[in-house]
Amino acid sequence: MNRRASQSGFTLVQLIVTVSVVVALGAAAFIWIDPVVKIGKAKDERRRHDVLIVAKAINDYANDHNGVLPVLGEVTTAKKVFCETQGGSLLSCGADSQYCLKADSQFLADFLPQLPLDPDKTAGTDTGYYLQKDANNKLVVGACTQYGSTAITHTLNLKVTCTAYAGGYCWYSDGSQNDCDTVCAGLSKLCVKNATYDEDTLCLLNDAASNEYTCEVDCSPAPSAEPPFILDDSSCGTINGIFSCSQGSGAGFSICPCE
Repeated sequence: MNRRASQSGFTLVQLIVTVSVVVALGAAAFIWIDPVVKIGKAKDERRRHDVLIVAKAINDYANDHNGVLPVLGEVTTAKKVFCETQGGSLLSCGADSQYCLKADSQFLADFLPQLPLDPDKTAGTDTGYYLQKDANNKLVVGACTQYGSTAITHTLNLKVTCTAYAGGYCWYSDGSQNDCDTVCAGLSKLCVKNATYDEDTLCLLNDAASNEYTCEVDCSPAPSAEPPFILDDSSCGTINGIFSCSQGSGAGFSICPCE
């Protein structure tokens, strides 16, 4: 009777062994799973830190440039990756696929020498951090990906007001070869006179958000004294130095700094 009872159930030794196995398996699972969680959370902490660093530097630049943003191109409601170098290819960020926004050279020289990289990124052509404007036209800085369920973003008290940005100024075009005094006057603004621009100003390579600001073929210096321009074949002329506001482009649509 006792022998049959002992054969039909667990002995104390068997119970101890079974519990030990379960505990060991649980510990093994914890050892394997927990580091993944820890790494994911650590990456998100770095992303939050990086977003704030970028946001502060942009805010500082804008304060020194009458609210102008430190990018070459258009800031839209789409998520555009903020990049040091434009690779000329579409970059995925969330549900959006856009050409990246290149950082202004003065911004990189004086405010943020190197753009932070997402923990899963390796090159300045795709930092993993984006810029966009919200429904109120305020600038949003965010991370394209995150480990947790909460999006990592920071909204600045900066309004996106320009058609395009470059070199510390807002740039506009009226789709003509008019001189920049005329272009800006049509917007009830004044052309920015006697400013010095560097060689990449308004070379908006592959910025496909607007037909007026797209350089898909070529980006080369504009003739002396002329403003930057865009040709019908989507090639562009940059400005390097000082141009004359009373002169228009002889090659294509004039693009003018107005304030």
